[in-house]
Amino acid sequence: MSSSNLENSSVSKGEVHQTRVQLKDIGRKARARLEEEKSKRPEIKRLDSLPNEERVTKLNDGTSFGATTSSFVRPKKKRSLRQPSSYQHHQQRQRQKTGEWTPDVSHIQVPSKEFRSTIVKLHGLPIECTVEHIKKFFSGLHPERVLILLSNQIAVPELDAASRPKDRGEEDFLRVFVKFDSAPTAVLASERSGETISFHADGDLSERKTFSIGVTQVRKDIAVSISTLAVTGVPGVPLSKTLSNVESKLHPRVREILWSAAAKEVGLVVDEGILRSKVFVEIDNPKTLAGYQEIATHHDRLIEIHDELLCQLPYPSVEESGSVLQKDPIVRLTNEASKKLVAEMERLESLLYQTRVSRGFGQIGFI
Repeated sequence: MSSSNLENSSVSKGEVHQTRVQLKDIGRKARARLEEEKSKRPEIKRLDSLPNEERVTKLNDGTSFGATTSSFVRPKKKRSLRQPSSYQHHQQRQRQKTGEWTPDVSHIQVPSKEFRSTIVKLHGLPIECTVEHIKKFFSGLHPERVLILLSNQIAVPELDAASRPKDRGEEDFLRVFVKFDSAPTAVLASERSGETISFHADGDLSERKTFSIGVTQVRKDIAVSISTLAVTGVPGVPLSKTLSNVESKLHPRVREILWSAAAKEVGLVVDEGILRSKVFVEIDNPKTLAGYQEIATHHDRLIEIHDELLCQLPYPSVEESGSVLQKDPIVRLTNEASKKLVAEMERLESLLYQTRVSRGFGQIGFI
């Protein structure tokens, strides 16, 4: 190794040693300062080591430690109430100013979390209301679809408000629902109950009407049942007119079948006309030949109704008609009613077969 390399090596080792000495000196000084500061602090005593009379200490917020650490009393949190937004304040002032009537929906139960659906029902809508009015009402929540139920001329407690004013211009039992992308969004939508919809009446810019709207959540099983008898709102067309246009072309049996199915599935009330149709009847296992014949006669009647409905379809089933015709409300509703009839006929056929096997009615000549 050359002399220059040896000289550089000795210099490097000297620098490292000097650096280490400096670091140790800095460390000693830091520890000394720490000990000095520590000696100036007040003595910290463990709570368990204090006498009992000194153990209770009052805190600034009124809470206290009891005789032991386990007796700590946690202060109760004050429930923070949701403050209405400026928009909600405006809506409240509008109702107070105009004396606006609000639909009474207090009797409609709020479903628990596991039974919530993505659908809410609107109460108190005027007949001039359109899809655009509803989307504006739910601005920020992005409703997916506006649905109108086929008519059922009787109050349904699970769906309808308790009362309705006669001078409000509402269509009797115009049942309007709104579908959202999720159940939590539907819950947010229901919080807008009591807010108002305003628009110009009959296109008259000089007269502006304001209506207070009720919004209620719909139970999941009811939402599934009524979805089969709903018509989708058409933009720019009053909801009442959309419904009347569909029902004027729809076979009357379709409405009777779909509402009868909803009554059977979730116990909804139906009007006298639907009750008289007797599409779904409560039939037990027949114990006599007369009972067997009654079921067989009803089965044959359902076959006739089913064939009558198929004549209203351009194809034997919607599946064969393509996606374009599936969107047509007449085709879709008729097909839904047809499915309900087929399911009921299959149930009756099974009941008749079991009766033949168990009671020996096979030689009678019925089904």
